[in-house]
Amino acid sequence: ETGTPKYAAYRGLGSSTFKGDAYGSDKQYSFRLLAKEPCQSVHLFEAAIDLLSYATLLKVQGKDYKAENLLSLSGVYQPKKESKDSKIPIALSVFLEKNPLIKTIHLHLDNDKTGRLCAHTLKELLRNKYEVFDEPPKKGKDYNDYLCIQLGIYKSKERFPIHDIGCYNWRGKGSTSEHCIGTAFDINSNENYMIDNGQVLAGSFWSPKKSRYSIPLKCKLVTILNKYGFSRGFWGNRKDYMHFSYLGT
Repeated sequence: ETGTPKYAAYRGLGSSTFKGDAYGSDKQYSFRLLAKEPCQSVHLFEAAIDLLSYATLLKVQGKDYKAENLLSLSGVYQPKKESKDSKIPIALSVFLEKNPLIKTIHLHLDNDKTGRLCAHTLKELLRNKYEVFDEPPKKGKDYNDYLCIQLGIYKSKERFPIHDIGCYNWRGKGSTSEHCIGTAFDINSNENYMIDNGQVLAGSFWSPKKSRYSIPLKCKLVTILNKYGFSRGFWGNRKDYMHFSYLGT
């Protein structure tokens, strides 16, 4: 807010359960993507990765995610045993207070026991003031699962190993990097270096024949990403083997 960072989260990849909020984070400024024009609805998610997966699904369907308000709770919402004793999560209550035009709330919480309980509780707490729809993913535990199923990633025998991935990264007002808007990501950065005229600018190497973490020029992962509009970071003499972006920058 006003150019000052207020919230950040971290999480592990693959089978890792390592995740949390960065020190000093304020959940009322949880991760969100806001509509570019006034909008009377908001879509609610448990975590940022679910939100981004939903936005990606909209893009795959030819829809504009920027036409919607997308808001994460920055973690699992734990209601009280009795719905009437529960409170609305601070991320949502502050958002609704600052956006009085909101009339409709879409709940995209997980398909597990906790997610279903949270959805039921929020419907009870919000139904007197808002139209509330419970819309969990049609398949999988959460919207990231559903995205992978829809893209065919879980069907692939290749199962390319990913041990680190970076997406949104604010790099200043003058930057043209798609990392600033979350439409670019870097996979296994150490094993997929960026070079310019032979000089290594980031990462350590790229060797698909020696490292399973180096992404080959042709593989199922690249094919799927290309199919949905993501191109690799190859620009003349500069080649960024880790980088995939939606707009080509």
